[in-house]
Amino acid sequence: MTETANISPPTGLDDQEMWQRLLDRDGAVWAALQQQLIDWVYTYLRPRLYWMAEEQVQECARECTQAACERILRGLHLYRGEGSLLGWCRVVSLRVTIDWIRRDRRDRLAAPAPLTEESGQPDDPTARIEQALEIEKIQALIDAFVETNLSQREQMVLREAETDAGVLAARLGITANNLYQIRHRALGKVRRHLESQGYTRQRLAEWGLL
Repeated sequence: MTETANISPPTGLDDQEMWQRLLDRDGAVWAALQQQLIDWVYTYLRPRLYWMAEEQVQECARECTQAACERILRGLHLYRGEGSLLGWCRVVSLRVTIDWIRRDRRDRLAAPAPLTEESGQPDDPTARIEQALEIEKIQALIDAFVETNLSQREQMVLREAETDAGVLAARLGITANNLYQIRHRALGKVRRHLESQGYTRQRLAEWGLL
């Protein structure tokens, strides 16, 4: 990921000009800003939504960027010229995107358990407790498998999923592309292990585990 201080404002404007154009709702400047932000938001989301199809991640990036632009428009008067304007916009986008990730995870974990003979009605408190215990059991299986079956590098890549890919890749002495490949292989090993224990990929995704 590019450092904030090295980012060039859209259309080559300086911060003051860009700020005024945004205030004036200049369509070209807003479009250029949105394109830069959506590329960055997608790069941030892709490794964190690894279980989603590509089209879904792109749609999430568009949704987060649109919400971020709306928040930026409402808060432009709060920008005081400390740091680059685009960097400030990225901070706003990051907050919106993190909020979206947390809300999505919370919604999936709070979703009623499927109606089955074992769980009874979806709103059954007992079924919810059983589901929470099952998720805890699966997480313990994941942790044990990672600890005993993955290399140190694979463990680090999985456990530091929130770390910027470029930063983590540099620490490991590899490229970002190699980092994604390692993560993909490691997740594949974990999924195959869980499938051998009877947990399908769809079920894991529904519960926000893998």
